[in-house]
Amino acid sequence: MEVRVLLDAPFADGEKKMIQPIVPLANWDDNDSKHERLVWWNRLDGKFQIEVQRISDYTGILVIFDHVNEDNVIHREDVGLAYGAIMGPDVDDVRTWENKACVIVDAL
Repeated sequence: MEVRVLLDAPFADGEKKMIQPIVPLANWDDNDSKHERLVWWNRLDGKFQIEVQRISDYTGILVIFDHVNEDNVIHREDVGLAYGAIMGPDVDDVRTWENKACVIVDAL
C-alpha cells in the first residue's frame, strides 16, 4: 500500500507541491543525508528509519519506515515544528519524536 502526503505550503520556488508518495528522504547508508524537506532522521534497532519530513512552515510528518521490508511505512503522524525548525529541529521536538518512535516500534 502506498502512502501519500499533500504538501500544502509553498517552498523556496514559491510553488505548492502536489500529492506525493511518502518515501525515505534520507539515504540509510549516508549519515549526512540532506533534502529540502528533511527536518530530522535517525535509525532504530538497525531496522527502522525514522524521519520528520516538512510539509509546511510549522508542520511536518513523523514517518517510520521498515527499512528491511522495502521501506514500508509502518507509522505516520503529523507533528509540529517549533520555531519552524529554521535552524534545525528543536531539542525538545527531537526528544518527543525519539520517544514516540521507540514506543511505536516496541509495540510491534
